[in-house]
Amino acid sequence: MTLQLPLVSGVSNTTLLPGSTITISGQYFNPALANNQVLLDTAVLSVISVTPTQLVVKGDNVSMSDMGNLTVKTGKDLVTVVQGNYGVYKYLTPKNNFPGPARFGATAVAIGGNIYFGLGKSQVTDYALADWWKYDPNADKWTQLASCPVASYIVNSFSIGTKAYVGMGSGLLFDNSFWCYDTSADTWKQIASFPGTYTIFPVCFSSDKYGYMIGGSQDTPNALTNTNDVWRYNPVTDSWQQTTSFPGLPRGQAMGFTLNNKGYVIGGAAQTGGSDPYIADAWSFDFATETWKQLSMPPQYVARSAGFAFSAQNKGYIGGGLVTDEGGYPYVYEYDPVADSWTLKEKVFAPIKLFSASVSVNGIGYIITGEAYFGWYYAGSQSFFQFKP
Repeated sequence: MTLQLPLVSGVSNTTLLPGSTITISGQYFNPALANNQVLLDTAVLSVISVTPTQLVVKGDNVSMSDMGNLTVKTGKDLVTVVQGNYGVYKYLTPKNNFPGPARFGATAVAIGGNIYFGLGKSQVTDYALADWWKYDPNADKWTQLASCPVASYIVNSFSIGTKAYVGMGSGLLFDNSFWCYDTSADTWKQIASFPGTYTIFPVCFSSDKYGYMIGGSQDTPNALTNTNDVWRYNPVTDSWQQTTSFPGLPRGQAMGFTLNNKGYVIGGAAQTGGSDPYIADAWSFDFATETWKQLSMPPQYVARSAGFAFSAQNKGYIGGGLVTDEGGYPYVYEYDPVADSWTLKEKVFAPIKLFSASVSVNGIGYIITGEAYFGWYYAGSQSFFQFKP
């Protein structure tokens, strides 16, 4: 039998999610299942059924997400390429877009199995936002709540118990004020202002008792200066106290998460004076003793800033981030605290690589809004993704 060049007349979907299939319609597909090969960019998909006019494929076998053209091979020199932005997803999968305005520099915290999200800088108006939302993962539902009294973006935030704490950031006001959001009453209350130097881009995380701010960039008379200060907020006394300094290089825009009663600080940008300011190191902070420990050296590509980070299913994850002055890094790394080791886990395509908000609930990570490439003006997105290891 003489085979002809395969012709593709249609593809049932541009997105291939875990557990789903897409159907490729056309002519001259090879009737022998094993002789058909379908690639999405470089990822080899599984062909699960074939007729001369139809191929059904799935992507559960791929090692990580990919995006690009579809290539159909039915024999030697019988290759057809379908141009387009086709995507196969592994761990990081898209959800319906966030329903509020597109933005970057927003913040998110997890409280009581829900995500509280808001603020940021509007893509449309280029002004700071004050809106505040709740996302219920079980119902897959967004609800708009009482707005924060102050519009801001790139804020410092953490949660303790049933309350969220938000402060400083950039906007109309550049001051040290902090605000507390009560989830039970849907109300905001101003709390004790941060007593140190005005700071942006720290790592923020919390134990069950305290909130912490680590490092960041301080507003000094001549320029922003990185610090390794560590501050602790006590909600019982409504007070701040400086505690054990971070032992690594002073840095801003590092990434952090909490896992097993410890906080983690990964990467960031240091003021090295060289052409490559990004740091490839990792540290843990024991909440019980308030002591620091340096972890195994991450891969060099973990040297980045302004990416997303969260913990899920007893592992830590960092993704996206700046590795040059403009580009967003398209990979996610997994940290195993038991083995103290790093593994390349996933690839990122959506505009969530930079200045997104990230958090985890019930073993699933969520990344909300952000950018694909660095832009400080009229930038942002409504993208909403979940990461399920």
